[in-house]
Amino acid sequence: MQRSSFRREDVACVLQLMDTDGAFVPSSAIIERPMENETRKRRGGDQERSFQYTEKNIYAKSREKVEERNTCKARNMMLLRGMRETCGICYAAFYMSRNLEHVIADEGGNPTPEAKERIAEQFNDMFEEDLPMFKKFINESAIAKFDTKTGDFWQRYNQSWEYMEQKNSLRSLERASNLCLLVEILEKAGKGEELWKRSS
Repeated sequence: MQRSSFRREDVACVLQLMDTDGAFVPSSAIIERPMENETRKRRGGDQERSFQYTEKNIYAKSREKVEERNTCKARNMMLLRGMRETCGICYAAFYMSRNLEHVIADEGGNPTPEAKERIAEQFNDMFEEDLPMFKKFINESAIAKFDTKTGDFWQRYNQSWEYMEQKNSLRSLERASNLCLLVEILEKAGKGEELWKRSS
């Protein structure tokens, strides 16, 4: 807030969307093998180890590196999903599994930056003018793999994360998202409804 012209009262809520990237899979799903493109340049010149994903495995040169990344990422995601506010503003976290392209286009490989841009443009063209169709898409059982009808918002929210975090499962590599709950919050905010009680 201090770095922008926004005031706290200008912000209805903070909603964070995260890729799971296989963060909750067991170590047995991580396969070591030589990688043709072991590293890729990141901004600033640092090296980022390249991982390759399928719906059953993560492939990398070093299993240990993946395990370290997964431990850190899973811990951070569980911390964030347990938050209810930040800086006094309502907060909730949502996931794309394994990533955005996997959810919106069933792209199960490792798309290039060019492919990611193309997928995003195609998705935007398909749903930009059709909110009902978009809502139908993100509520389909192929994506929302939890009970989207039963219980209040937070019961469904917690259930969606419990599905993703199930121990020794491959769910964080498989196609899934709780994006439908994010849309539900946006609709409530647009109507001026109280989103959830803030802690005192």
